[in-house]
Amino acid sequence: MNIYMLYGCWYAVINVLTLSLYGYDKHAAINNKWRIPEKYLHLISVLGGWLTARFCQHGFRHKFNKRSFMWRYWATVLLHFTLLFGFYQIWNT
Repeated sequence: MNIYMLYGCWYAVINVLTLSLYGYDKHAAINNKWRIPEKYLHLISVLGGWLTARFCQHGFRHKFNKRSFMWRYWATVLLHFTLLFGFYQIWNT
C-alpha cells in the first residue's frame, strides 16, 4: 500500500467522523443535550476534516455565524495545509 492510498483512506475516515460529529453536535444543540467541545471540532479540521466541516457549517447552519469559532476554524485550515506541506517535504527528501 503506497502513501497516497493511506492518505485516501485517512481522509475518508476523518471526513465521515467529521460529518458524524457536526451532525451530533447540531442535534444536541437543538435538543439541549451534551455538546461536543469546540476544541474537538477544530482538532478534526486540523486532522483533515476541514472541507466536510465547512459543508456541515453551511448545510446544518451550525457554528456558521459564531465569529470566534470561524476565526479558529480558518486557522485550523491553514495549520492543516502547513502540516501537510511539511510532511510532503519530509517524505520527498
